[in-house]
Amino acid sequence: MSLSSLLLVLLSTVLASVVALASRPAWRPFVAVTDLFEAAKGLALAFLLIVPAACVLSWLMGTLLQVQDVTYLRTVTFVAILLVIVPLAEAAMHKWSRYLPQKPGFQLLTIANAAAPGVALLADLRMDTVLGAAGFGLGAGLALALLLLAFAAMYERLTHLDVPLVFRGPPVALVTLGIMALGFMGFVGVIRE
Repeated sequence: MSLSSLLLVLLSTVLASVVALASRPAWRPFVAVTDLFEAAKGLALAFLLIVPAACVLSWLMGTLLQVQDVTYLRTVTFVAILLVIVPLAEAAMHKWSRYLPQKPGFQLLTIANAAAPGVALLADLRMDTVLGAAGFGLGAGLALALLLLAFAAMYERLTHLDVPLVFRGPPVALVTLGIMALGFMGFVGVIRE
């Protein structure tokens, strides 16, 4: 697994998140948030909580599964870990954050998204220590949060621009996301593996 595969996971998750935030009111993950950028802030905060915790717990469980020689249970275990972490993050956000998660939108968007299980699997496969997995999870959560905020800001800006009728909405968003992906691909190879 390379940096480009992590970038692909992050970009696909950002696209899925922004489409869910912008298009379907029933899927919106937060109560009383009508602004796309505000909803993206809340989701970025949620991913900053969920992804590092999922990486650490998945690495620990992956090591335990490897010792017990039952690594075929890795994917099921990672999904179970996410099913436990997401409600805990939801409870933490209800208690300490101004973003109030909404059911089922918050849980659907965070559990079904590719970021948390993808990064947890990459951390389990690539990291040698629990500190490495924690750092990898924190870096991936931060990268996902920054990408999500950048794309949400860009999407809101595109809604106010004079774009030809044929390209309004998802077409211009996909073209812009493609250009952003090409720009981020320039970072591939900066860090040697």
